[in-house]
Amino acid sequence: MYPQVNIDEEIIKVKTLVISGRRMTKTFFNQILIQSPFNGEMDFNGDLVIGYVNDTNLTWLLFIRNKEIRKYSLKNISRFSRFSDSTSYTNFEELLSNIGLRITPSISTDDDEYGDRHSNQYAKNCYSDEVWTNILGLRDKAKAFLDSLDGRQIFIG
Repeated sequence: MYPQVNIDEEIIKVKTLVISGRRMTKTFFNQILIQSPFNGEMDFNGDLVIGYVNDTNLTWLLFIRNKEIRKYSLKNISRFSRFSDSTSYTNFEELLSNIGLRITPSISTDDDEYGDRHSNQYAKNCYSDEVWTNILGLRDKAKAFLDSLDGRQIFIG
C-alpha cells in the first residue's frame, strides 16, 4: 500500500543534550535561566555554544557561561539580522531595544509639532553614514552567528 522507506542511520543524526548522564527534558529546559550571550558589539561572550532548540514558538540558543547553562531566544537577533534600508526608524528603535543595543541617532528623533515620532522615516536616514556602516557590521555579525548554528539543533525529550 505504501512504499517502504529505508533510512540510513548515517544520514540522520538526532542530537540530544545529556547532563550528568540524563537526557535533557522539557521540564529541565524550562528552568534554564535566560541571559543574553552578546555584548554591545554583538560578540558572543559566553564560554561555549551548545546548539539551539526549536520550542513551540521560539528558537532558543543554549550556551555555557561561567560553567552554567543558559538559554537565549534568537527571535530578535534573527529579526536584527534581516533588517533593511527600508526599515522604519520606529521599528528599528524597538528592535535595538529588544536586543540590548544602544545606538544614538545622528538626527533629532523627538516628536514633531504633530506628535509624529518620525515613524515613517527610514532608520538609515536617522544615522550618520559612519554609524550606519557600524550598524551594518553588527547586522553581519548577527547573520554570521546564526549561520554558525547550522546543523547544531538539539532535541529535548
